Parts: sequence; structure tokens; C-alpha cells
Amino acid sequence: MRRVLASGCVDGFAELKELSASRGPTGEIATEIARLCSGVRTQSKVLDSSRSASAPSIPAAGQSLPATAGASALGLDRRGRSRLVPALTLYGIWAGIAFDVLADIDGDRAIVLFPLLGMAGGLAGSLLATQTGEITSGQAWSIITGLEYGTVSGLLWAGAADASTDKGIVGTGLVAGVAGGGLGLLVARYRPRAGAVEMVRSGGIWGTATALMLALMSPSEPSSQAMLTTLAIGLDAGMLGGAVLASRIPISVSRMLLIDAGALAGLGFGLGATWLIAGSDGHRQMIGAGGLVGLLVGIGTAVVLTGDMDSNADALATATPTFPALVVRDPRGHFSLGSFALAPVVGPPGSRRAVTGATATLFGGTF
Repeated sequence: MRRVLASGCVDGFAELKELSASRGPTGEIATEIARLCSGVRTQSKVLDSSRSASAPSIPAAGQSLPATAGASALGLDRRGRSRLVPALTLYGIWAGIAFDVLADIDGDRAIVLFPLLGMAGGLAGSLLATQTGEITSGQAWSIITGLEYGTVSGLLWAGAADASTDKGIVGTGLVAGVAGGGLGLLVARYRPRAGAVEMVRSGGIWGTATALMLALMSPSEPSSQAMLTTLAIGLDAGMLGGAVLASRIPISVSRMLLIDAGALAGLGFGLGATWLIAGSDGHRQMIGAGGLVGLLVGIGTAVVLTGDMDSNADALATATPTFPALVVRDPRGHFSLGSFALAPVVGPPGSRRAVTGATATLFGGTF
């Protein structure tokens, strides 16, 4: 009987029915438990049949799933599609504008044609390319990052090289963006985590900001070419540094965004405080130094304050409820189906029935 109760009326039910035929208190207890278990087993069969009817069916080999049901049935992560499609649509618009510049398209109406075609091509192409299969947020952001930062880096280097025409600058940006997108697509094959890609993106942003502050701190006022060269180096070096850190330090998107907020607040406070102290006549070197110190302090403070953020999240994610209840609440506040178990209620001494009923916990967990 103990085995039947511990298994939720699954194991040893046949032996329990045989035991119920015996006489004496043991037989009465076995009869009552068998009666309760019969009802539980009937309810379990109904629940299992309803679950199987509502669950998506997985086709056999050689059969195909509908495009809309395949991902959910196979449990694929396709959250990155909603990020990649808008990004590629915008990049199609930029490609159309770049083509207008490269082809010397002129006229009030003609200049709109290729951006529209680029937008349509980016939208349709991204929808078709992501119609099936898995695409995680990390994969989507790696491609988006390659396109965006490759374009910006190309434009900066073209300006630093003192490109003589708009075609040279735009063409370099377009080629660099396509190359960056190809590199991002290659990285996406290794399924990077979204937090790792976010660290690379943040490295590019704050590397560029650091380079700008250093340029302001230079003894002589930098030329436009020197300024663009410094910014391009800062962008590329920041992204490279972010990639190295991302390969060694696991981090979540949430924590990385909070570090970005700390960096932004530190930079703003450093620039603002320096401006309040020095006034409008303050030297650019002082302003650059204040901004750089604020940026570094903001990043360092955010890193320290969010040090336990990911470890606490992992602990909550791996925590399992310990309550045998039909509906269980975990430490994160999420409800899920648990286990259904009966506990017999023993009658008072001298009663005709040794077992007068059974109890079951409907709700349990951490509250």
C-alpha cells in the first residue's frame, strides 16, 4: 500500500486490489485506498487524453510540417526573426539611398524609387530567409551588428582617408556594411548568446566615446581627418575588446544594458560637472578629461553593482519546487503543473473504517 500511495496510484495497483479481498483491518484499508485510486486513475486518463489531443503532432520521417506550426512543434527558438526582419528592411532603404548616390540618380521622383525597392527587397528577402528553421536573438543581433557597425566603420575610415567624393565615402560604407554582415552571418553559425553580442555592441559604442574624449584631450586641436581616424580606431578597438571579453565572461543582455546605462550616466555627469566648474570658457582638454573620468567611473560602478545579477538569475532559473501539489509556484512567481499525490486520512480509534478519506494538495510552492 505504501508503494501505491508513493507512486500516485500507479505502481502496485493490481496487488492492492488482491489485498483488498482479504479480511481484517488490512483488507478494509486496502479496499478504501483502491476505491480512491480508481477515481484518481480515471481522472488521469481523461487528463492525458486531453493533453494528447491539444499537443501538436510531430510528423514521421519524410513528412513536412506547415511553416507556421513547424517551429512551435519542434520547440525551435525563433525570437530573433522579429528583430532581424525590421533591421534588414531598414538596411534595404540605406542600400537604395547609397545606390542613388553611386549612380548619380537625380530628380524629385527618381530618387525615391531605389530606396523603395531596397525596402521591399529587404523586407521580402528577410521574411523568406527566416521562414523556417531556428534563429535566436543572439544570431539575429550578430547579423544586425555586422551590418550596422560595418557601415559606420566604413564611413569613418573613408572620411579619415579624405575621400574626395561622396561616392567614395558612401561606396566604402556600403561595401564595409556588406562585409560586416557577412562576418556577422558567419558568427551566427556558432549560436552566440544575445548578451555576448550586446557586449560587442557596447564595446563599439564606448570605445568610440573614449576615443572622442582622448581626441579632445590632445594638446593641439585635431584636424577632421585625425578626429575621424581616432573615432574609427576607437570603434574597431572597442568592438574587438568587447568580443574578447564576451568570449571569456558570460553576461546577460539585462546586465549589459544596465552597464550601458551606468556608462551613459557617468559620461553625462562627467561632462556636465566639468562644464559647471569651468563654465563656457573651459578648455576642451578639461572637458575631455572630465568626460573620460565620468565614463570610466560609470562603467566600473555599474559592473560592481550588477556583479550578482546573473548569478541570482541563474539560481532562480534552476530552482525547482519541492512541494507535491497539483499547481506549483516557483521562486520566480511562475505557476506550473506539479505532481498529484494522495495522502490517506486515518480514522479515529474504534471506527469501522481505518481509512476515512484522503487529502491532496492543490496549490503549493514558494510565496
